[in-house]
Amino acid sequence: ELLMPAKYTMTAFQANQAIDAINRAKKIGKPFSITCSFTFPHAPMLPTKPYAGMYPVDQMPVPASIKDDMKNNPYQDANGRLGKSEYSDSVKIRYMMADYFALVTEIDAYVGEILAALKKNGLDKNTLVIFTSDHGEMLGSHGMREKNVFLEESARIPLLIRLPQAIKAGARVSQPISNMNLFATILD
Repeated sequence: ELLMPAKYTMTAFQANQAIDAINRAKKIGKPFSITCSFTFPHAPMLPTKPYAGMYPVDQMPVPASIKDDMKNNPYQDANGRLGKSEYSDSVKIRYMMADYFALVTEIDAYVGEILAALKKNGLDKNTLVIFTSDHGEMLGSHGMREKNVFLEESARIPLLIRLPQAIKAGARVSQPISNMNLFATILD
């Protein structure tokens, strides 16, 4: 747990910078593009209150693959897997998971504030909003941490796109997509 007020976290700072940019964009009255690239939930995973402790460590869902020996797998020694046994320790990984989920929840709260700023400025109906990530997190799956492998936990990422006048709420795409498709979508 990080002992600092939540309003001073990196996530709070980055979200507030985006909100300030939205407020400036409204005053200027021209088309705009704003990117808010949250640093967390990267290591070190140090959530603050009220997020720290939000997820009980003993209730974290240990990945079924945590003890996978990965025989005949090209990632058998990926991410320092063989030298970092803490990521295949079901007791220790629960702490990492609880902190990771806390940081994700903090981001979710601030995304809500960013969306509220768009609404407050009357920009919510005609602003394309994209929420995505550059990678997932192994969180003990296959005894690994971080990313850098083409396994489900690392490669599958969220992608949500909102543009109320063009995209029906709740619409889903079942085909795999790539973030490379985003540039064409934004330009369109």
